[in-house]
Amino acid sequence: MAPVDELKSSKYPIMLRIIHWFMVLLILSQFLNIFYLKFFGGENAFTLLMVETHHATGITIFIMLLVRISVRIVGSVPKLPESLFSFAEQRSASLGVFQNYQRAFSLLLSKEVQSLGINACTS
Repeated sequence: MAPVDELKSSKYPIMLRIIHWFMVLLILSQFLNIFYLKFFGGENAFTLLMVETHHATGITIFIMLLVRISVRIVGSVPKLPESLFSFAEQRSASLGVFQNYQRAFSLLLSKEVQSLGINACTS
């Protein structure tokens, strides 16, 4: 089998791809939401709605991240074609994916802790 055919035949399941792109849209909406609040937000009902939407979207992203991590641990993901990547490159890719999940999880968790008013720096 040619390397290109190997890549085409080894796709993630459709549900994981849908979750991935939905998360991309939610994260993009978070950036747009913050941009609006920072530059155009004032003291009005719409601003309050935007803040509440921002929090709800953040919680949704957090839950979807937990689902993605659990599916990745439990489920099957396609293997990288051995003909294209060395063993060291495949291990590096796996480590990079883990670090990306860790960063996203840490960022969301720290933002939720801040929104609850818990701050370890102040005593």
